[in-house]
Amino acid sequence: MLDSIAKRYVKAILQSWNLEQLEELLKDLNLLQIACKTKDFQDAMHSPYLDFMQKQKMIFELVDSRDKKMQNLLSILLQNNRIEILPYIYDLIQQHIAFEKKSYHGVIYSKEELDEKIVVSIQDKLARHFGVSLNLVQHRYEKDGISLKIEGLGVEISFSKERFFDDLKSYILKAI
Repeated sequence: MLDSIAKRYVKAILQSWNLEQLEELLKDLNLLQIACKTKDFQDAMHSPYLDFMQKQKMIFELVDSRDKKMQNLLSILLQNNRIEILPYIYDLIQQHIAFEKKSYHGVIYSKEELDEKIVVSIQDKLARHFGVSLNLVQHRYEKDGISLKIEGLGVEISFSKERFFDDLKSYILKAI
């Protein structure tokens, strides 16, 4: 529900701001969208003891932006009690900028630490294959196998040792 509401705001934002302005907006919204996820901030925004001007002042101090468009956006969100959609707006604008610049981030999950040369090799091959700029980082997790996720492109590749053995057993049993 909040995602669909955020899409309407983002549509209006994309029509009125260029790419450079969107990047500045993203920088300004970063701290605010993190604050929106905290309980204290949410309580303050929904508090009946704080009036609109006090809430607005608190938000403007967090953002510290002189941009009138930014201030108007925040005022409209606050006035319509939609301040909680800021994380969704942030994510959608971030996706739009990544799409426009063709620059994406991906994560490689593996049980063991991969050599940096291997990660760079995978990054370069995938970047060439998709025709984009790609940055891969590695995270460790406990499952036997390896997984690669690139959110903006909708790419997920995984190989699991456990699943491989299950498929192999199934294939052998079917052959018998």
